[in-house]
Amino acid sequence: MTNLIEGHHCKPRILISGETGGTGASTTAKLLANFLELPLISGGKYFRALANRFQVFCEQHSDSSLDTQYLSFLYLYEERFAKDGLAGISTLIEEGIRDGAHGQTLARFSQAIEASSKRNGGVNPIWDYVVDQKTIDDALRQSGFVWEAKLAVLAFEIDQLAAVASRSDSAIPFLRVVLTLDPVVAAQRVGSREGREVAVDEIMVRKQHDFARYGHLYQIGGQKVMHEDLARFADIAINTENTDPNEVVAKILKEYLRLLSAFGEFEKSLALPVIDEIWRVLKQLQSVS
Repeated sequence: MTNLIEGHHCKPRILISGETGGTGASTTAKLLANFLELPLISGGKYFRALANRFQVFCEQHSDSSLDTQYLSFLYLYEERFAKDGLAGISTLIEEGIRDGAHGQTLARFSQAIEASSKRNGGVNPIWDYVVDQKTIDDALRQSGFVWEAKLAVLAFEIDQLAAVASRSDSAIPFLRVVLTLDPVVAAQRVGSREGREVAVDEIMVRKQHDFARYGHLYQIGGQKVMHEDLARFADIAINTENTDPNEVVAKILKEYLRLLSAFGEFEKSLALPVIDEIWRVLKQLQSVS
């Protein structure tokens, strides 16, 4: 209750995961962040930071092969992570966060990771741990946020992320949202977005591949993360097939009000700034519909 009493800094905190590609998770997250005037949290900047640091590392060790460069870079980060945890990694990637990376730099880092994974029969978890922990750390530094990612709904349940997630002490609850869609419609949407024909099988294979990988990396209560966990931990699942993006946002906000309505009178009175903000956006949505 401390956070609410001290300064009324609480704001909505919304986690969004798309069950497959094409559900509109990114669009929904951007709309929510815009309407609620909240930061949009993404792990992309931390992966770009790592790619940036890898490029600099390669330039400093240009006499070595890409494989050797990658293994040396990997060892450096594993050693620092084991010794100093997230703080040590933060020091290593500080300049990379500022400078970022695009195009060939990202592709080179991804290719090095993929080649190493094939060679060793699996993905080394260090990059996922770094990106996911830094993203949670980033979110928890905000009084409110919208976070969209494939694992966002599960992030605060995952065993390996518990040390960072445990720092959340706000009395305002997270709202966990899963967006769903028929795979046929998902394939049509992804195809339209990417300017090509996308088969339903591709959508299903992407989903299976992602969660097979997550299952190797993460556990919840000692059990491998599974795709079914999204529905198990979500507060609300919304099928976006015949729903306008603004309607999806309205459904999410109404669910948040329902969640807050379960508070006792004292807690609800302290949460009034959040409730008022949600009502403000709902009225705004009604005026534009």
